[in-house]
Amino acid sequence: MRTNVDPVEVMRRVGRSDLREHFALRNMLEAEAARLAAAHRSKADVGLLRRLLNARGEREQHVSSAAFAEADTAFHCAIAGMCGNGALAELYRYFANSVRLNTLTMLEDKELPEPGLAAHKVIVDAIERQDGEAAAAAVRNLVAPLIAALEKSS
Repeated sequence: MRTNVDPVEVMRRVGRSDLREHFALRNMLEAEAARLAAAHRSKADVGLLRRLLNARGEREQHVSSAAFAEADTAFHCAIAGMCGNGALAELYRYFANSVRLNTLTMLEDKELPEPGLAAHKVIVDAIERQDGEAAAAAVRNLVAPLIAALEKSS
């Protein structure tokens, strides 16, 4: 195994991974970020998440899929940003462009389930209660139907 790896090349390979692999990786990163965010969040962080969740809303509320994907990505980036682990937050921030692009790809496929506002609210509620395990489980539950649909179609 190579130990000297070009980070740009690594992210290029991540970007070329299939959609199922992308959402599986995203699920891992976001579940851990949510678990940690529950332990490190402030009242202001919870307020920010609620505002971002409201701005995200449901897909139909946005003028374009791109606007919706941007709002969804901002919400998930905020969770990573408050996780208290700078390396994870930076990794997710770096990964965010791939998140946005793959969200757009998912939205174009009408057969794939799009996690709705209620499922996202469960994450914020768990973070607010400082229940890290529930926050991580909420993320996993959010993405599980999408990953299952992608596995079924491959």
